[in-house]
Amino acid sequence: MLLAELSAQAPAVCKLLMERRQYRTCHISVPDLEQHLSAIQAGEGEFYSFYRVFPEEMKLLHVVSKLGNKGDRMAITQSPKGYTLWVQEPDAKLLSNPASPLHGQEDIAYARFLPVNAIYYPCMVEVPEGRKYLSLAIEGNYYRFFKLEKDFQRVMNVAGRLSRQGSEVLIATAKGVLDKVAQHIDPDTLGSIDDGYVICLLEPEAKLVTPD
Repeated sequence: MLLAELSAQAPAVCKLLMERRQYRTCHISVPDLEQHLSAIQAGEGEFYSFYRVFPEEMKLLHVVSKLGNKGDRMAITQSPKGYTLWVQEPDAKLLSNPASPLHGQEDIAYARFLPVNAIYYPCMVEVPEGRKYLSLAIEGNYYRFFKLEKDFQRVMNVAGRLSRQGSEVLIATAKGVLDKVAQHIDPDTLGSIDDGYVICLLEPEAKLVTPD
């Protein structure tokens, strides 16, 4: 079987709202639910209900993967206690008009998060410029390795910058991923990052490099 034929749980998509000006708090109502919900607005008619605050990044990623598998779209914001997860409510109605306007919509970034139990394969791909990269094959797409990072805040900053530049960013926990690609990475690097994160970039025009 070719690597491109392997299927996997689709990576969960999250909007990264790392600046307070990019969203505003509000209350919404949703169908079939009597109580009002605390929420944020992150665009015209785009509302996300409060889900939970996560002091630990790994638990956040676990829940993001779980909700993403159910088809939910999410947003992540920073809070004094860690990161707050919000779930999009496509049928929400705004209960009051927020006083503060939204700013910085052009700077909003997105990232995909690879589920821990996802099915994927390491491979080598070649891009049109002729360069070859170690990559992950996921649902027929190739995400090349870009950076290994230990600090989650730095991961979010790098992912945000790359997304705003037009790249599709995939974030995965290093544990598990690096086990499959250990032979391609410097052992000293592996020893310092095994509890960190891998940042990958989609290469839509990449071609699989098959062994000779």
